[in-house]
Amino acid sequence: MTWLQSRTREAILAHEMRLWRLLRDGLRETPGVVLYCQDSDADRIPVLAFNIEGLEAAHTGALLDADHDVAARTGLHCAPRVHEALGTDRIGGAVRFVPGPFSNEDEMCAAVEAVRRIAAARFRSRSRRSPRPTAHRAAPSEHSPRRGLVAGGEEEDHGAHVDRRIERPGDR
Repeated sequence: MTWLQSRTREAILAHEMRLWRLLRDGLRETPGVVLYCQDSDADRIPVLAFNIEGLEAAHTGALLDADHDVAARTGLHCAPRVHEALGTDRIGGAVRFVPGPFSNEDEMCAAVEAVRRIAAARFRSRSRRSPRPTAHRAAPSEHSPRRGLVAGGEEEDHGAHVDRRIERPGDR
């Protein structure tokens, strides 16, 4: 409690929003990821909702947890009418990341990398089953949150584990 009392709300929000921007920017560059957020970070809280095309939200969440040790919330998030308007109610809602005061940049980069691997594996498996052209895979960007993140995951081991979990304030 002393740690929390030693910081202002503004400082905590600034930290969380910096991490939110890392998530947003990394996932925005990822083929097959659909973001449900505005581009601006003004007048908002650090909640990021997304889906991977062709996967139900719960499936993505299960893969993040079991294969990559990344915690996320999935579902309708107490907003079923919003999900109806977005059309995500048909796939179980969305996946949600929420960085907190104890979260760090490495955890955000690990989360982005895990989503990239799942999305790349999803599109690779779809291309094996169908003669349709595969999804465009972007080259790694100089703007990636961390060097070494692979936008398309061409020859990566997509079953590799990421040994970090996004922490929430109550986790410590």
